[in-house]
Amino acid sequence: MHQLYTKPFIYFWFASALTTLTGYTLFTKIHSQKLVFNFQENYFVISNIEFNIFIGYILACIGLIYYIHSIFKITLFEYLTISHTLLTLGCLIVYFLSPMFLLGEKKNFPLFDNETSIDHFIIIIGSIATLVQLILISNSIISSIKCLRQKIKL
Repeated sequence: MHQLYTKPFIYFWFASALTTLTGYTLFTKIHSQKLVFNFQENYFVISNIEFNIFIGYILACIGLIYYIHSIFKITLFEYLTISHTLLTLGCLIVYFLSPMFLLGEKKNFPLFDNETSIDHFIIIIGSIATLVQLILISNSIISSIKCLRQKIKL
């Protein structure tokens, strides 16, 4: 658990590489599947492969933010860092497990009775993951201010 607090960038970079590789390998079977987002009167259609590459870039950027904090020796709050890492990677795991319910032979899982409900589920998971990033932003800002305040006093 100590490494999860001190070096979370390793977990995010590993998840980024795994997400990108999984996007190219696992989802080639379902590359014809698209995510359809309906906002008011507009439809946005995104390929699963492109969406996974986008998630990989976001995870790499989050890892870069944690790496920059470790380079400048800005100490982050332990519980905020651990909760952010676990919740973000948990959302990623749930995202990758959701196509199993759509592609299974038996569609007995009532949440995914039709194809649009998996899109709604992915939007909910994405919304939760986006809100979890507020933990990173607040942790980063508060820790940076705290570190700058300590350096000014010296």
